[in-house]
Amino acid sequence: VSSEEALQKAEADEARAVGFRDEAKEVAKALEIKKRVWDAMLSRNESEVSKAADLLSNRKDDRRRLAAAIEKAKALEAALDRASGIADEEVSAKRKEVSRLRWRVQMLGEQIRTL
Repeated sequence: VSSEEALQKAEADEARAVGFRDEAKEVAKALEIKKRVWDAMLSRNESEVSKAADLLSNRKDDRRRLAAAIEKAKALEAALDRASGIADEEVSAKRKEVSRLRWRVQMLGEQIRTL
């Protein structure tokens, strides 16, 4: 192999090496861009997961508060039922008393007319 051929081969190898280097730089740039995009998407996803976790926690708190309110409402309903029962008994007792007093007034009226 002559020195001229060797020189041409070396120049061709150098040109290919420069081409490979330039291509490698372009690939590295593309990979860097993809990495930035991926990191941004990952960050956005982490942010969305955090927001979703907060919302879920809030909904769980709401559910606990509503469950407590339901229990209070049930207790109140039971107390109102008891109070209604007591009031119904009182009304019945008062009606009986009124009926008894009417009968007594009638008896007293008859006794007065008799006298």
